[in-house]
Amino acid sequence: MEQNGKKEFSITELEGVRKVMRRQFELHEVRHLEISENGPPASEPVAPEAHQMADVCKCLHQAVFGYYEHIPSEAFLHEHLANDYFGVVPVDDAGVLEPVSPDDRIFRVNLRPFRYAVKGHDREGLFVLEKVVLQSSLIEKGSMEDFFEALRLFKELNSGDGIRAGEATYRFPLRTVDNFLSEFYRFVEICGALPLFSHSKTYHVLNKPAYVVADLTIIERSPLAHFLGQRDGRPTEK
Repeated sequence: MEQNGKKEFSITELEGVRKVMRRQFELHEVRHLEISENGPPASEPVAPEAHQMADVCKCLHQAVFGYYEHIPSEAFLHEHLANDYFGVVPVDDAGVLEPVSPDDRIFRVNLRPFRYAVKGHDREGLFVLEKVVLQSSLIEKGSMEDFFEALRLFKELNSGDGIRAGEATYRFPLRTVDNFLSEFYRFVEICGALPLFSHSKTYHVLNKPAYVVADLTIIERSPLAHFLGQRDGRPTEK
């Protein structure tokens, strides 16, 4: 698929998975790497510091499904979103919108910079977020087959070129990936459904994630569209 004259990849293509993981690592991994005076040799992959396989799966799950069927009820969303929203300190530490899919149609909405941007209007800001998240959760997208393919491609990427971000190439230990995916597929076989993915403790400590996920279609029709034209902190696409 081409968009604005540039080829866009899907999450079921290797280059799509590469794009998603590179962007994720540029934003949430690179700054945690302690680089020596000369920097790490380009030929020597390093193990991620901030990411574990659970974080990879959560990211790819969001890239495939967004928040589709993620919200059990409006009451659940209202209570949990309010707790998360008022539980963060408003600070301009990231872009408000962070694309998480290769076609830039699914976004994380980061709560700290959003609260900072709407300071003095928290109730209105929370109302907008709740409406956008709820409407996004109703947009059907993705499939288990797409997600399985994204995981397969991630394994191929990790065992091949690795994830190039910043000045380093990252690679999870191959046994770590195999063991995690074996447990994952065993769960799916037994339960007939995907597990709920949470960020790892390491990711929480180092990155302090606080966000919701929204669909571009809904964002464009909401006050959040204001942030689409602003820098979101992602690396420049080449």
